[in-house]
Parts: sequence; structure tokens; C-alpha cells
Amino acid sequence: MRGGAMKILAIGLLSLSLWLLREAISVCEVRAAEAGKSQMRVSFGSTAGSFAPLWVAKDKGFFNDLGLNVEVIYARSVTGIQAMLAGETQAAYTGCTEIMTSRKSGSDLSVIGSSADYNISLLS
Repeated sequence: MRGGAMKILAIGLLSLSLWLLREAISVCEVRAAEAGKSQMRVSFGSTAGSFAPLWVAKDKGFFNDLGLNVEVIYARSVTGIQAMLAGETQAAYTGCTEIMTSRKSGSDLSVIGSSADYNISLLS
């Protein structure tokens, strides 16, 4: 791909990621409201650039536009899953592998969306 096509692809992927994140937050908003919480905590599992949609949404005030007070917390992938299972966070922006491992152990976690069209953990 040439420079222009790459830029369009990158913008498209960022837009899709932000849309998926918004949809995930909508589901979490319902959970937070059911729990009577005014603040929502979302963990992220890495400082890699693939987590940028979460940071952009926080920095640009997209959560505030939806009426959400979101606290973004860094927690390594497994720790983020454990925090969500313990009710300390309402969502985790993390890898699919950690969620599937948790489900295999009996948790009821679900994948709401993905910002990648493949499972990065499957690449070697």
C-alpha cells in the first residue's frame, strides 16, 4: 500500500476501534448503573499503541460526552481480568487469550468487541 491508502486504512481502523469501544462502554454503562455507581473503571493491559483508542477517548472527553466518568487504569492483562472478576473494574481492554483462559476456568466474561481483525496472540 502507498502512503495515502495507509493513512485511510489507519483512520478507518481508529474509527472502528472507537466505535467498538463506545459500544463496549454502553454495555458497561448499564452495568455501572445497575450497580449504582457513578464512576466506571476500565483497565488496559499494555502500553502498546494498539490501546490508543481508549486513551484517545479519555483524553478527548468522549466518555464525558456520553455522561460517563471513566477512570482508565493500567493493569497487566491477567491482573485486569482478576480486577474485573472481583468487581473492582467494570471493563477491561485486554487480549482475547486472557478472557478465553478465564472462561475456560468458569468465569462468565464475554468479549464485546475487538480493535483488531485477528488474535495477536496467535502470531508467532
